[in-house]
Amino acid sequence: MNEALSRSEGKVKALQTGSMQSVNSGLSSTRNAAEFATNAAEEAADRVHQEVAALRLQRAVKDDAARQKLVEVRTQQRRQQRHLSEATIQAELYKEQLEHLLAEKKPRPRQLQQLIEGVKGLEGRVRDLEVSGKANRSVHAVVAHSVRSLDGRLAKALMIMDRTKGHRNLEENEAEFVSESKKIKRMRKTAEEQESKFRVELDARVLTQQVRRTARTERHVAVLGARLGAEAQSRAEVSEKALFVLKESFS
Repeated sequence: MNEALSRSEGKVKALQTGSMQSVNSGLSSTRNAAEFATNAAEEAADRVHQEVAALRLQRAVKDDAARQKLVEVRTQQRRQQRHLSEATIQAELYKEQLEHLLAEKKPRPRQLQQLIEGVKGLEGRVRDLEVSGKANRSVHAVVAHSVRSLDGRLAKALMIMDRTKGHRNLEENEAEFVSESKKIKRMRKTAEEQESKFRVELDARVLTQQVRRTARTERHVAVLGARLGAEAQSRAEVSEKALFVLKESFS
């Protein structure tokens, strides 16, 4: 009788022990699932800030490169325009000086020689100019033609002076060229105004590009933030459910 009772008690204890082990195992699994869900939710929340910051940095680098490229291209184009403008003014100045010499009856061999050397140098500089864009190439062609025409007129004037033997009087005391005409002064003033205008327009263009690219960045950030935020919210809900199940398990 006592032996049978002892066996019965042993079986009860075994069942109780097994049941507790099963409960403990279930609680451990629930706890692990809750911890995993919580960590996943926290990582998803951190990811929102990290990826948004990375996107902003990436866009900032690209925006800066685009700004530098814009300034570089516009500045190069303006440099070409400036060189062409300077060549145009110099050619007009040489033209006026030549016409002044031709209008005088007395030969001015020294001044003529200075003009020839100046025009030759200008012709070489114009020929070596690097130009891009339809407008700049058109202006370059006009300037080059003007300089060649001026060179031809100088060669003709030299032949006439050579026939009159005026070239032998290079050491004579000659008057300097007349001061710049009003036309030349207007051309120089216009060139200065164009330079100032270019600076203002370039700053405006850079600002416009910056505003446009910043707006595009904000749109991309909003889309990325919304997508990652939705993922973080979903994981947060899973974490809340897992914690609720864990709490109920201890009730």
